[in-house]
Amino acid sequence: EAGFADAALGLLRGLCAVWEKIPAWPQMPADSAAVPVLGRILSAADGVNGLPEGGGILLSSVSVPGMPGHPDRAKLEELRVHLLPQEGSFVAGWEMLSTTLSRLAQADLAVLLPPVVLLLLVTLFIVFRNLRDVLLSVLSLCAGVAALMATMSLLGQSWNLASLAAIPLLLGTGIDYSIHILLALRRTGNDIRLVRATTGRAVFFAGMTTVIGFSSLVFANNRGLSALGLACCAGVLWVLLIVLWLMPHWRAWLVKSGAASGLAESSSAK
Repeated sequence: EAGFADAALGLLRGLCAVWEKIPAWPQMPADSAAVPVLGRILSAADGVNGLPEGGGILLSSVSVPGMPGHPDRAKLEELRVHLLPQEGSFVAGWEMLSTTLSRLAQADLAVLLPPVVLLLLVTLFIVFRNLRDVLLSVLSLCAGVAALMATMSLLGQSWNLASLAAIPLLLGTGIDYSIHILLALRRTGNDIRLVRATTGRAVFFAGMTTVIGFSSLVFANNRGLSALGLACCAGVLWVLLIVLWLMPHWRAWLVKSGAASGLAESSSAK
């Protein structure tokens, strides 16, 4: 009985009184940059570009399982698929936008990477004029990218729109570092110790300045910037490790193997 007393319905009556004073249509923000955009979307008079005559828009907020800012992607996708067939029903929000943008970025990356890789290969052939050194440079770069992906997976970091930008950066820096080291090895006759003490030292400090610069992004509050900083730091470190410590030994081994096979062929010919 107390639930139906006049005092119990006071809050509801107050809300209804406020709603009655608010005009139902149109509701446009005053002095806002969004007015032109909303004017096109919410136009009640234009049946082609806007709403049909007498139509309206209903906005609602939906909560899905998960942490704040990290909703359950499966549940969110299930909701989107459920509402999509309904005419005029859409799921919007930053979570949906970020997922869509990441999907588009990955698709664009798959289209743009092949011509970029082809251009890099042509550049390497022009620089080295040697298939062995070209393959060594490409192998070092691929090993660095693979190590970066493994590191991101071990750290539980997923690729997003920002962190994908680290891939083109690694393509450029990895090729640069390998060109410097391989040319130095060719000049010194594979003197690994001398190359590391001269050109290798310069390449190392150049790479570390890049790592220091991107490490500041790791502590950013924005998740995209933080992921970009982490991917760039880990990728450059792996490329430096491979180019400075592994690639010289790979080249020395290939040169010795080639020399040994050539000597064996000449001996058999005699």
